[in-house]
Amino acid sequence: MAANTKTLTTGERKVASIAGLLIMGASNIAFAVMTVILKITYLRSDISVFEVTYFRGVALFLLNLAYAKSTGVKVMEIPPLVASQLLARVGFGLFAMTTFYLSNKLLPVSLAAVLSATDPIFTAIIGWLLFSEKLTKFDITALVLAFCGVVCILLNPMRHSSGGKSINVLYMLVPLMSAVACGFVYNFTRQLAQAVHWIIAPTYFGLGIACIIPVLLLTGSSLTGHLTMYSASVVALMVAMYFAGWLGQLFMSKALQVEVAGRVTVINYSQIVILFVCDVAFFHEQINIVDVLGTALIIGCNFTIGLLKFLGRI
Repeated sequence: MAANTKTLTTGERKVASIAGLLIMGASNIAFAVMTVILKITYLRSDISVFEVTYFRGVALFLLNLAYAKSTGVKVMEIPPLVASQLLARVGFGLFAMTTFYLSNKLLPVSLAAVLSATDPIFTAIIGWLLFSEKLTKFDITALVLAFCGVVCILLNPMRHSSGGKSINVLYMLVPLMSAVACGFVYNFTRQLAQAVHWIIAPTYFGLGIACIIPVLLLTGSSLTGHLTMYSASVVALMVAMYFAGWLGQLFMSKALQVEVAGRVTVINYSQIVILFVCDVAFFHEQINIVDVLGTALIIGCNFTIGLLKFLGRI
């Protein structure tokens, strides 16, 4: 089912922009809940990142397939011209999800979220390079300031985990890799939404994960780890986590259908605020002034640029 491509009036464009931001906001709340549950699951079990990714993919596929069936969307009707974009979306999405889950295992959830929050910058750059989306001097300024924020966080001499040990700088590169991959995901999702129903991309994304991850798990490598025996509490946590993740994915795909990727992703910063509160309240992590400065640079400049774009000032 192709998306409606009619030209919108100014009023309709504003309504679409507001709707896109609100839907993406709902997506971020769901993803924040998922991330907190994920961290709790890691603390209560020795489950591997690839196991988490696999079950997330299965849940995404089954829930999205059920949704597609209930709404009459024919998921097998894929135009040949978009098959390569769909495949790219699956590949980059798998990499983004795996590195995101890994970063939440290695780092405090708020720190992983802050570094992952550079994804709007990569979204804008990739959209400019691959799809000729506009990249202004304001976007370039935001890139530079966000980079300064990343440097502050990476080289922060004050940061210590709650256990008193310094965090390995290499661990902090993991969410940055996830952010780059997310930049590709957002843009490919946006392009696919112009040609197929918005539920198609996340459905095939889940199917791709469900097919690829078992191959990695069966290798038995040190990277994938071992299969885990799940207690009832861990199973309950995983069910709640995947349902929240499904809602987040569902809302994200819909938001990217109704608004340009570089605009709606600016609302991602609401997730960081939630995770900072959760890190302090639930996980007793220490937050210091240098991390706050780096976070302010990353969030502040990108939020300002996104707001100006939303208001039509740039």
